[in-house]
Amino acid sequence: MAVILGCVLGMAAAAARSRAADTSPEDDLYPHRRGRYVVFSVHSPRTAAVSVIGDFNDWQEDATPLQYVGSGVWEAAVRLPEGMCDYKFVVDGKKMLDPSNPEETTATDGSVHSRIRVLADGRVSHYSWTSKRREALPTRVTLEPRVGSRLTLGGDYSYQRVDGSSIWLTAGYISNLPYVPEASLRFGYGFESENATLEADFSQPLVPSRALAIGVSYVDGTGYENQSGVGWRENTIFALLFKHDFNDYYKVQGVEPYVRLRLPGSNTLRVSYAVEEYDSLVTQTDWSLFEASSDRFRANPPLFLLNEPNGLGGSGRLEATRIEIIHDTRRAHQVGGVGGYVRGFLELGGGDFSYARWIGDGRAYMRLGPPVHVAARFRAGGRFGNDEIPSQKLFYVGGLGTVRGYEFRSLYGDSEILGNLEYTFLFWDLRYGAMAFYDAGTAWTSTAEPLSDASVLQSVGFGLKTADNDFQLTFAKPVGGIGGDWETVVRLKRTF
Repeated sequence: MAVILGCVLGMAAAAARSRAADTSPEDDLYPHRRGRYVVFSVHSPRTAAVSVIGDFNDWQEDATPLQYVGSGVWEAAVRLPEGMCDYKFVVDGKKMLDPSNPEETTATDGSVHSRIRVLADGRVSHYSWTSKRREALPTRVTLEPRVGSRLTLGGDYSYQRVDGSSIWLTAGYISNLPYVPEASLRFGYGFESENATLEADFSQPLVPSRALAIGVSYVDGTGYENQSGVGWRENTIFALLFKHDFNDYYKVQGVEPYVRLRLPGSNTLRVSYAVEEYDSLVTQTDWSLFEASSDRFRANPPLFLLNEPNGLGGSGRLEATRIEIIHDTRRAHQVGGVGGYVRGFLELGGGDFSYARWIGDGRAYMRLGPPVHVAARFRAGGRFGNDEIPSQKLFYVGGLGTVRGYEFRSLYGDSEILGNLEYTFLFWDLRYGAMAFYDAGTAWTSTAEPLSDASVLQSVGFGLKTADNDFQLTFAKPVGGIGGDWETVVRLKRTF
């Protein structure tokens, strides 16, 4: 671990020096308030001709030029009224979206613009057009103790089959100022289980650009591995209404110090060493609003070791070295977003569990034209050696988030291959979409059978969705060697 951290720190120092000389972090370039003005910033060569166009200057390319301020950064301060503002940069005659701003909108002529929302006090909302909905929540308060920093206090509610109803208190402090630390805290109490959960994270930047930071995460309470991508808010709704809980829970107590390095080209490297204690939990509640789908929740399974004949052995102490690198160029979270996402993950387990596993996840989001969008994902994972691996580190395929149309978590094992392809056509002012998709995947135990003998799940389907993916109705049918009837699924987020 010391050798790995030494290498990371050496790389970080070189990257930080290069970054400080040539560029600025994307967060620092996000439009922000300066007095009574909003400052637009972009990174371009010093010899370039740069301007900003938008609603505020009738999209005139020469109306608002940017000035070079050093370190590869160009700026322009613009007086903007309260409300939405669509804009683009023009660099050497070529129009471009704001690389620091993930929010986009599509105009009636099909062109795509960056979008911000200016608040009544002149601040620029980091949530753009979705911020009205989020800021309207009475349980969330955002304060700005100093320019460039934000403190958020809030409360949430969750419901699942182990803790039952839980009330959460949350706090977070983020900053883009040099050397100022960031922190987050989340505390919840489950009334049925009478268990408390505490999640905390603290990070300290080591260079002015904030490209390099050291930190520590702590958790004590109920945990789960969320491979399917079903968010806890979405899971709460399904559990409350229909006794559908899509996660398997366990008790975890652990601390994880880490080093995080933001590299050029939208890359982030994270190296950590975690010490975690695991134990099993049991189902505590069976209440839901409707009883039509199931009389009882799916039982929360005990932790176990793969191939352990008695179905036990998953509890114990894990000492794990983790290395993760992420390349993320996605420009928006809605269906119209474009860009790519690649994640590589390596975990070397020790303590009571001796294993090594890897995960590779690649995704592409393409806009073929204003109404036509294609999204694809390929994910694979596996382990090294023949040592036993605990159930909380296995791979699961089937149902939501993986291969639609099948029973949730139909297959599991120490290895996985998964692929998804979605085609979407937007209509009605590009606010809604019709989609078609194909899913395929498998999970198998590598020590017991070769990949050629593994069962492969395949499905095709179609559906309707909103452009920002806050509602999705899909109809999926299993195909191939394993058939089945059509299955209807409602989601409150995108599949991947």
